[in-house]
Amino acid sequence: MNKQQQKNLALIGTILIMFLIQYVARLFIDNTAVSPYEERPEPTYIVFVLFYLQIFIFWIYIGFATDKLKEGIIAGVMHFAVMSILGYFSRDLFILSSLIGFATFAYQVKFNNQKIIVLSLLGTIIYIGSSSLYLSYEMFKPVDRLMNIRDFLYGSSFTNLRYLFQVIQYLIPLLFIPFLYSILKNRNLKFNELDLRKLIGVGEATLYFYVFYVAILVSAYNITDLLINHIQYFSKTLFSDVVFIVRIAFTFFFVYLLIWFYRKVLLEFFLIRQKAISWHWYFLQIPIIRSIIWLIINTTDYKGMDASKSSFRIKHSQNTEILTLMVVALLLSLLGSITMLGGMAILSFLVSIVLLFLFAFNKYGLIIMVSLQIALFFILGYMSEHNMIQLPRNVIGRGYFVSLVFSFIQYPLFHLKEFKVLRPQRKEELELSDDEGILGFKNDRLD
Repeated sequence: MNKQQQKNLALIGTILIMFLIQYVARLFIDNTAVSPYEERPEPTYIVFVLFYLQIFIFWIYIGFATDKLKEGIIAGVMHFAVMSILGYFSRDLFILSSLIGFATFAYQVKFNNQKIIVLSLLGTIIYIGSSSLYLSYEMFKPVDRLMNIRDFLYGSSFTNLRYLFQVIQYLIPLLFIPFLYSILKNRNLKFNELDLRKLIGVGEATLYFYVFYVAILVSAYNITDLLINHIQYFSKTLFSDVVFIVRIAFTFFFVYLLIWFYRKVLLEFFLIRQKAISWHWYFLQIPIIRSIIWLIINTTDYKGMDASKSSFRIKHSQNTEILTLMVVALLLSLLGSITMLGGMAILSFLVSIVLLFLFAFNKYGLIIMVSLQIALFFILGYMSEHNMIQLPRNVIGRGYFVSLVFSFIQYPLFHLKEFKVLRPQRKEELELSDDEGILGFKNDRLD
C-alpha cells in the first residue's frame, strides 16, 4: 500500500470516527437509553469530552496528511489545552484556541511569520466556518413547489439528511488544510494563481467537485438567513452592531475561501486537460445538469499538457455567446415578473443589464457588482424593518446571495487572463500523483 492509499484510508477512517463521536454525543444530549432510576454522567461534561476528542482526531489526520504527524499531535494538544482553559470563561473564546492550534502547527513546520499568520487565520476560518454550516428548510422550498416534498422536509428523512450533511462539514477542513499547507510549503499564497505543474486525478477532483459545490450552495443560503434573522439587531447597541459586523465579515470570507478552493481546483483540472473555459464551465455550475457535464468531461480523451494551447485558452476566454445567453435569461426573467412587480421589474432589469456588462467587460466589475448588491440588501432590509418602505413579496428571497456567490465562480469565463499561471515547460515536468487516486479512483496519466 503506497502513501496515497494510506492517506485515503486515513481520510475515510477519520470521517467515520468523527461521525460516530457526533452520534454518541447526540445520544447524551437527547438523554436516551437511560433508565430514570439510574445515575448517569453529566451530559454536558460527556459532550465536551467527545468534542475535545473530535478536535484531537482532526489534528492527527492533518499531521498524517501533511507528513508532519508529530507536529499535528502537538498542535492538537495545544488546541485542546487552550480550549479547556478558555472554556471556563466563555465559549465565545473558542476561536482563539483554534488560532493557537494552527499557529503552533505552522511554527513547528518552520513557516515564516507571514505564512504562520496566513495558515492560522485561513485555517481557523475554514475550521470554524465549516462547523457552522447547516441545512435549512428554505433551501428546498423551490423543489417543494415543483415536486411537493413537504412530507420529506418535515419528517425524519430530512433530519437524517442533516446528519449525513455532517460528512461534508468534516471533509471541508480535512481537504482544505492539507491543500493550503502544500501551497505555503513551496511559495506564498496568491488567490489569483493557478498551478498547472501537478496533475489532479479524476477521483480527487470529483470529491472536490461535489463537496465544495454543496458547501458553497448551502453557505449562500446561510448568509441570507443570517442577515434576515439578525438585521433587526442593528442600531440597538454598539456592541451588538460590532459583533454582528464581525460575524458577517467572517462568514463572507469563509464563503470566499470555499469559492477560491473550488474554482482553483477546477480551473487547473480544465486547463491541464486543454478544456476550454466556456460552455462546459458555465453549465457545470447548474444543479443536476452539472453531473452530466462532469461525466462527459471525464469520458473524453486528452493528450496532456501543451503550453501553447493552454496560453491560447487563457488569452481567448471572452465568451460573448454565453453573455448573450445571460441577457436572454434576464429578459425572460423580466417577462415573468413584470405583471407582479410592474415598474420595479423594469428598473431591476435595467440595473441587472448594466451590472452584467460591467461584470463581463471590466475586471473590477465583479467587485462593484457584489458591493452594490450587498449594500442594496442592507439598505432595503433596514428601510423595510423600520417601515420606511413596503417591499413586494419575494424581492429579497432566501436565495438572494446564491447568484451573487456563483458570479465569483463564473468570473473566469470573461477574465481568465487575469490569473497568474504556473506552467511546466515540458510534459516531463508535470508532477504526477500515485497510481491510485483518492478513494480508489485511478489517476490520469499523460501519454
